[in-house]
Amino acid sequence: MRSFGGFMLKRAFVVLGLVSSVALACGGSSDDSEFGHGNGSSGGSSGGNGSSGFLDGDGGSNTGTSGGPGGTVTEACATSNANGQAEPVYLVFVVDRSGSMKYNPSPNNKWDSVLAGLTSFFKDPQSAGLFASEQVFPSSKDSCQSSSYQSQLVGMTALPDTAGTLATALASHGPDPNANTPTQPALTGAVAFAKTVQATGKKTAVVLVTDGEPNGCSSSVDNSAKAAGTGLPDIKTYVIGVGSELDNLDAIAAGGGTSKAVLISTSNPGQITTDFVNVLGQIRSAALSCDYALPAPPNGETLDKNKVNVQYTPKGGTAQTLDYSADCTNGTGWHYDNPNNPTKILICETSCNTLLQNAEGKIDIVFGCETQGTGIK
Repeated sequence: MRSFGGFMLKRAFVVLGLVSSVALACGGSSDDSEFGHGNGSSGGSSGGNGSSGFLDGDGGSNTGTSGGPGGTVTEACATSNANGQAEPVYLVFVVDRSGSMKYNPSPNNKWDSVLAGLTSFFKDPQSAGLFASEQVFPSSKDSCQSSSYQSQLVGMTALPDTAGTLATALASHGPDPNANTPTQPALTGAVAFAKTVQATGKKTAVVLVTDGEPNGCSSSVDNSAKAAGTGLPDIKTYVIGVGSELDNLDAIAAGGGTSKAVLISTSNPGQITTDFVNVLGQIRSAALSCDYALPAPPNGETLDKNKVNVQYTPKGGTAQTLDYSADCTNGTGWHYDNPNNPTKILICETSCNTLLQNAEGKIDIVFGCETQGTGIK
């Protein structure tokens, strides 16, 4: 089994909490950690310098001369804070039901393993915060028409799906022994549906599950890759390949913005379901949002977008303030979705990766102190 980008992402949710107070003194030491550092706008009572590791640094000491550069958002200027609530993620599954999905001898054929893996994923409590829809390809009619795949077998459903709606529908639409693999129209329709979801402000991705190269309905690797790319940059396509003839699936994944397909070997039939569940866990971690709804200011207060800061606290560590970085040139920073009328806080890639791999860290959004970083434009 191959993992995204050559490494296995951990399943992690950011544990989000409300901090009752900020412990460091106003204008505390600058923090040279890779995660975040800043030149806070106000001088403070200490000017000590310190460094910390990427994940769990302690920051600098609180010793130094008066008037040193501020580097930490503190209680002297902070008026209030709120827990960051990560945006949910919406996954559009498009699942291959071609005849070859039944080629491995039962009960360990590819379809049964995929069905078992998806059923487990849909019902897993750890899938909370995700929504899923599904469609199979080829569809029962008009299999070459992309519009037949834009219409979903099951619409967006909150996970975990304890009622089993997604799994039941998938089980009732098993492989057709005479069916080909019309990947191009299936992806075109899936991405079109994903766009309707994304247009309402929801973070959305497509997940293609297939056992081989596209064929039928004039589908090819090239035009399937182009279909996957029609969702970029906002909608990525993840590709899971189950079988032995999967080499060209990387091109479809690359077209969809995820670089490589994740391939599951069928050489050990008893391992297929386990590997498939693990792969879905990777996708869950990779797709989890690092976008946070901007909390409403406290009653009686008006949001000042230039006095908002984002803090990350690793388990057992000290709060680290992330710099504002409008274009994420500082990969450990954050920015608004719209600086003129902000509704969301978006964490830049390096910090996002850290958050997703550290289950017991937390994000807090602090109001009242001048925003650290390059300034909001």
